[in-house]
Amino acid sequence: MKYSVLEPQHIRVLKLEPSTQHDSIITCSLAAVSFSDSGATHQYEALSYVWGDSTERNEILLDGQPMSITRNLWTALKYIRQPDASRTLWIDAVCINQNDVHERNDQVRQMGRIYHQALRVLVWLGPPDAKMESTLSALRVPGCLEGLENQFENFPKEIALGLKRILSQPWWHRIWVIQEHVLAGAEPLVGSGGTWLEWNQLVKAVLEYARSLIDASGTTFRDGSSTWASDPFSVIRHILLRQQWNDPNYFPETRGTIAEVVERTRGRQATDKRDQVFAVANLLGEREREQFPAPDYARSTNEIYQEATVAFIRSSKNLAFLIHAIEKDDEELGLPTWCVDFSKRLWDWGTYSNIGGIVLGKREEGKDVDKYMGVLSHDTSLGALKVLGGILGEVVGSSPVIAPSSAWAPSETTVIMFIKEVLRMSAISYKIWEGQHGAQAAKERLAKGKVWETAFGGGILFNIVDAACIHAGIEKVDGSDRPYNFWVVEAFVRKACPWYTKTLEGLLGSLHPTPELADSLRLKRALWVTLVLMTRTNIGSWWFATDTGYVARVEREVKRGDRLCTISGCRRPLVFRQHDGGAYQLIALPTCEDFFEDYHRTREREVEREVLTLV
Repeated sequence: MKYSVLEPQHIRVLKLEPSTQHDSIITCSLAAVSFSDSGATHQYEALSYVWGDSTERNEILLDGQPMSITRNLWTALKYIRQPDASRTLWIDAVCINQNDVHERNDQVRQMGRIYHQALRVLVWLGPPDAKMESTLSALRVPGCLEGLENQFENFPKEIALGLKRILSQPWWHRIWVIQEHVLAGAEPLVGSGGTWLEWNQLVKAVLEYARSLIDASGTTFRDGSSTWASDPFSVIRHILLRQQWNDPNYFPETRGTIAEVVERTRGRQATDKRDQVFAVANLLGEREREQFPAPDYARSTNEIYQEATVAFIRSSKNLAFLIHAIEKDDEELGLPTWCVDFSKRLWDWGTYSNIGGIVLGKREEGKDVDKYMGVLSHDTSLGALKVLGGILGEVVGSSPVIAPSSAWAPSETTVIMFIKEVLRMSAISYKIWEGQHGAQAAKERLAKGKVWETAFGGGILFNIVDAACIHAGIEKVDGSDRPYNFWVVEAFVRKACPWYTKTLEGLLGSLHPTPELADSLRLKRALWVTLVLMTRTNIGSWWFATDTGYVARVEREVKRGDRLCTISGCRRPLVFRQHDGGAYQLIALPTCEDFFEDYHRTREREVEREVLTLV
């Protein structure tokens, strides 16, 4: 198929010829139309679908010549085709010359406008499916879900199963489809096979279903193939995206910002990794879009991801986004250690705007923000990012909490391995704290369970114990026995394992007294199952201590000589490793309770700020 050159401000549309025979060959033709009137609604329908497996293909006749398209698109055209009238469509795979990089760049940049100005957007979920089609048909009946607002337990079972099937379809997990339905000018139609339903009717049903799950038990309906439907709250947030994006009163200060767009679209799938960035550009406000990488398929994924990371930081004036650079799904991309892998399927939870702000013992506002943003600079060719930060300490000891090779079994032997490692942590931590604060203060910190707090990854103790009880299927601890402080774990281990206390006394001499543990069988059982769960959680984790007294836990190996650092604009400490020429590599995101004590000013420390180069 040979494409003609498109004039500026033009797009191609596909005329799908009618047929009364479902299995007859699909016949189409292309025509170029002017797209100069930015506010007009054009007489075409835009198809939103999933390309499908590129190796499974069928042929159509396009302008009298055979053309190969994916089987999924071929099937969609079979069901969209009308028996007695032609249909004018815009379909990316056919209407864009995919082999012309210049045209592809230009047309992709216009896709938000193309979908917005379409007469209608057709969201095609896939081939005929009895469960989905019956659900779509049922939801077309007026009042089919009326009266369920206060009777969530009575949500129709068959419709619930159908909605679960609908939400498991690949369409919901692709990055490109977001702008295709969010920016649609008119309400989209959603279809399976040849059965269609208005978008707002589906949204209403999904919301009622998700609320019924929350009201009933809070259980989830996560599918094995799902990247976003992990719980009812996620589904509600996902299904409301179109409504919220088109509501000028919905968080007007953040709607359309890079931070909001990336956070709301993360974890989706794309065949071309660059599309993780390109596919969301049209959702940005005009000023934000100028900072974000424009679609350009002549550039590498590495370059695009670097620029997108820096654009996020500049837009939000918040360097907390760097915490998502720690884990990368595709090491072959060769991304700098500070660069976020936008192709990562599942990102850590966290609200970026709530992670940055106070570092180095001072609240960074006004001039402080100007200072660290003024330092920020980026060199794409070197993969280097300069930030303002400080070195909190150098790693002087580290080891695995539980080695990854350890065979897991919920046994006393495995838990004892964990306890012995905490003993080793305690001995090293004591020596460091003794030098920093004196022997008495060091013993008090051990008695308060500071090492156990680090080994547990911090957090609120009773939440951790509650989760362990739920996991083990035992009664939660409440009332006066409820564990609030980590000295409770320290006290329990001393009682349950006399050898633990004896070993500590042999290493450190007389110990600071630990408060008395409540004589509660329920509490002791809960603490034991918590130790079992935390042992399992710590497989593959490492802990380390610095020469300045910080003790932390991380999810990957940290080596002697690495540095615990803080970056202006990010509340979380980070582990850096020295690289060539005085630069640093970003290695790990530690859980460091000592750092947060400093952050909350109970033991404030100042560190000297300097410009750090990350590669």
